[in-house]
Amino acid sequence: MDERRTAVAAFRDITDRLSQDDESLAALRTMTFWGGAGFSKAWNPQSPTEGSLFSISRLEIETFKNLSHVLKALGWDENDRIGFEGFKTLRYVIDMQLKYPDIRNRYLDEQSLALSIQEIRTFIHNRFSSLCDLNNVDMETAKFPMPPVLSNNQSAISGFFERLTGLCGDRASDKGGLILNFITTNYDFTIETILDNLGAADRPIFRRLYRGITPHLVCGQSIWDQRRSVFDHNLIKLNGGFEILRDPDGYHFEYRDRPLESVRDNPPILILPSREQDYTDPYFKEIFPKAIRVLRDTRILMIVGYSMPREDALVRFVLRQLAESGEDARGKYIFCVDLKGSDILDTRLRWTFSSIDRMEWPKVFYYPGKFEEFSAEAGSV
Repeated sequence: MDERRTAVAAFRDITDRLSQDDESLAALRTMTFWGGAGFSKAWNPQSPTEGSLFSISRLEIETFKNLSHVLKALGWDENDRIGFEGFKTLRYVIDMQLKYPDIRNRYLDEQSLALSIQEIRTFIHNRFSSLCDLNNVDMETAKFPMPPVLSNNQSAISGFFERLTGLCGDRASDKGGLILNFITTNYDFTIETILDNLGAADRPIFRRLYRGITPHLVCGQSIWDQRRSVFDHNLIKLNGGFEILRDPDGYHFEYRDRPLESVRDNPPILILPSREQDYTDPYFKEIFPKAIRVLRDTRILMIVGYSMPREDALVRFVLRQLAESGEDARGKYIFCVDLKGSDILDTRLRWTFSSIDRMEWPKVFYYPGKFEEFSAEAGSV
């Protein structure tokens, strides 16, 4: 409990100081919220974890004929259910078959392997939707709907972000204030839903977020309609998102509900768990430099529900850009909110930031508990 109280007190102290009109605090006014699977789970308990989302039964596989053929050619047992660890191995095997034609199975080719990846992305989209409400945008209101009655946890989380966004200045003016950015490893629309329902906004949320790339369409409408040149926040999805589609004209963000046939024809851009992650898609080449820029400018980083797993080597390298050297680290703060013990998170942070041992920067505060509990304690006005 001491760690939790210390983390809450430190967070309250910093954000209380940011509410003061004091130019000497300008260096602290850039905060980045980094959300992992635990963040979505805090908002919606039905949100699937890796174990349930990346688990495929034989019956489900057989609905994707090409994928079924690829698995048989690779020697996958027909009675197998592919769990999370098996999923990572399968994705790695397919990647290696694509990358090295000389070792490719005699009954597989580039087309069948590429199609199998498309089918897996389709499956993940559909499986998520079957396990949890994806909360597609309501085009009549141009908003992401909120539950008719918020749970106590959702009220606490909404209050937390209400307080933070209330500290933000107007980027279209010279008035100072908190610069609040968002980076997530999730595919879903949790961040968009929360931000879209805070205060009285004059524009839909997807016109207030810079995404690291500029889509030519959002929900079938031109991005240039009723658009200001200044965005309220950055939102960067490091692993792709269910709304991110590619078409002949570039990228299209589709937040509306799509029928199965549409998802099959154009699956979303998603990073699938693998023994060796593949971030070669042009989308990731665009957004990674943006994420690095955001992190280098960040003075306060809040990591919620992201446990920095070993297989996320490249994502942890991006995270490292917060403080690549001791000089970068000085004056920066990290708050970690996670159900995992602080000893585990501390070990993983020290893999990432060598300056913690040498300089004790960034200053790190751990809250081993639920984000909704932290929100209730640290986010109240």
